[in-house]
Amino acid sequence: MVRIVSIGGSDSIGGAGIQADVRTASLLHAYCATAVTCVTVQNSAGIISLNPLATDLVIAQLDAIFSDFIPDAIKVGLLPNSDMIAALHRYLTPYHDTIKIVLDPILAPTKGTNIVNNNHTDFFDNMRELSSLSYVTTPNLNELPLLETFKSKYVIIKGGHGNDNERCTDKIYQNVKDGNTLKEVADLVTRRIQTLNSHGTGCVYSTALAVGLADGLDIVKSAMLAQKVVTTALDEGKDRNFGSGYGPTLWHSIVIAE
Repeated sequence: MVRIVSIGGSDSIGGAGIQADVRTASLLHAYCATAVTCVTVQNSAGIISLNPLATDLVIAQLDAIFSDFIPDAIKVGLLPNSDMIAALHRYLTPYHDTIKIVLDPILAPTKGTNIVNNNHTDFFDNMRELSSLSYVTTPNLNELPLLETFKSKYVIIKGGHGNDNERCTDKIYQNVKDGNTLKEVADLVTRRIQTLNSHGTGCVYSTALAVGLADGLDIVKSAMLAQKVVTTALDEGKDRNFGSGYGPTLWHSIVIAE
């Protein structure tokens, strides 16, 4: 069994964040340890408040995990402030050459306003530096302008926010020329699922991607797996009633064929 670590926020409605990450990893027969960065107060209607944990507590969680076992991949999700990003950059620097790190820069969720104010220069500078440790960064189309230049080896631009009503296209790019140029590697196209139950799509995608990489798949095959998990979950749960707003992406009864 492959083992990953998810570093991210707790979602009180359970649709996104570390709750979605653990479910996604379990679906794919992987083990997921977690380091919680913040506690969100939210439901299917949206985020009510976001409450960061102390940075020292986040690092202590990672120390406990890494003293016990070294994961096969790391997924980084919601990081609520600049200090935490900088601390995580320092912590992960010794590992980035041997462990594939997936950075899901949660800045603009599928529904709702941006999580971080665009004027926080230090936040975005530190996020770009953190991306330099990452094997792949997975922004959605709304997050792409916020980060401008990514430094990860690969960038996957997810197509869920695109204007095509029939299909979604995820684009895989490789950074070349010291991170100054993106070379297109592949376009992965899938049908668009029309549903309100789309909460947590980015978390599900990036965790499935991390599991694929941890299991030895290359970037394209890992991205194909992640796209399949999200599309299948959206399709299986598209007509289910959940709360008053946007229900979760991942439903327990879906089966992903080997």
